[in-house]
Amino acid sequence: MLSVTGSLSASDIHRIDDQRSHIKKGVLNPVIIAIKEKRGGHPVEKPCQINLHVDIIIFPVNAYIVY
Repeated sequence: MLSVTGSLSASDIHRIDDQRSHIKKGVLNPVIIAIKEKRGGHPVEKPCQINLHVDIIIFPVNAYIVY
């Protein structure tokens, strides 16, 4: 899942805001907080959308649910 977002490394998994991330119709919508980037004094939020994949083994939404 981290490689799909393109903006996270394995050590940055804590940057995903689990309270604001949601799954709707099989689409994962994580909100990634860019701690070091600020806009108006607040951390920048980077919304992301990860869609379904036909191969269940590499389906990142399942990985997120299990995590």
